Amino acid sequence: MDLPTASNGGSPVIDYKIYWDNGAGDGNFDTVLASSTYPLLEYTASGLTAGTYYSFKITAINIIDESLKSTSGRFLASDVPGIPGTPVKTSADADQITISWTASTNDGGSTLLLYHIYLDGVKHADVTTPTITYTFSTPTTG
Repeated sequence: MDLPTASNGGSPVIDYKIYWDNGAGDGNFDTVLASSTYPLLEYTASGLTAGTYYSFKITAINIIDESLKSTSGRFLASDVPGIPGTPVKTSADADQITISWTASTNDGGSTLLLYHIYLDGVKHADVTTPTITYTFSTPTTG
């Protein structure tokens, strides 16, 4: 997460504080997660629960005092899903082929929305069903 840089109030910024709502979603940002390692303007929150939204606010600190809190940034703790099973041909004829595969066993902490189907490296279709069978058809010319 990149931390904001703003007016220093006439005295150089010497640190930032990161506040978070600890996943409760109640708008309470009184929990100080950490100080940054100024001048590095990022922080990695760890030990989060996948599929949970977390909100963060930042304050700047100079020798005078701490600034007001920034507006909040809200983020979903998740990752990319696991790899689905290798496609297998379930049937074929002169102008179509049907493939199937097993669904990914790891959703990355967030509901799977789509599977992209690629044909020769080009996205051909999107499917949403976890019971996966897809038929490629040769386009008719005329």
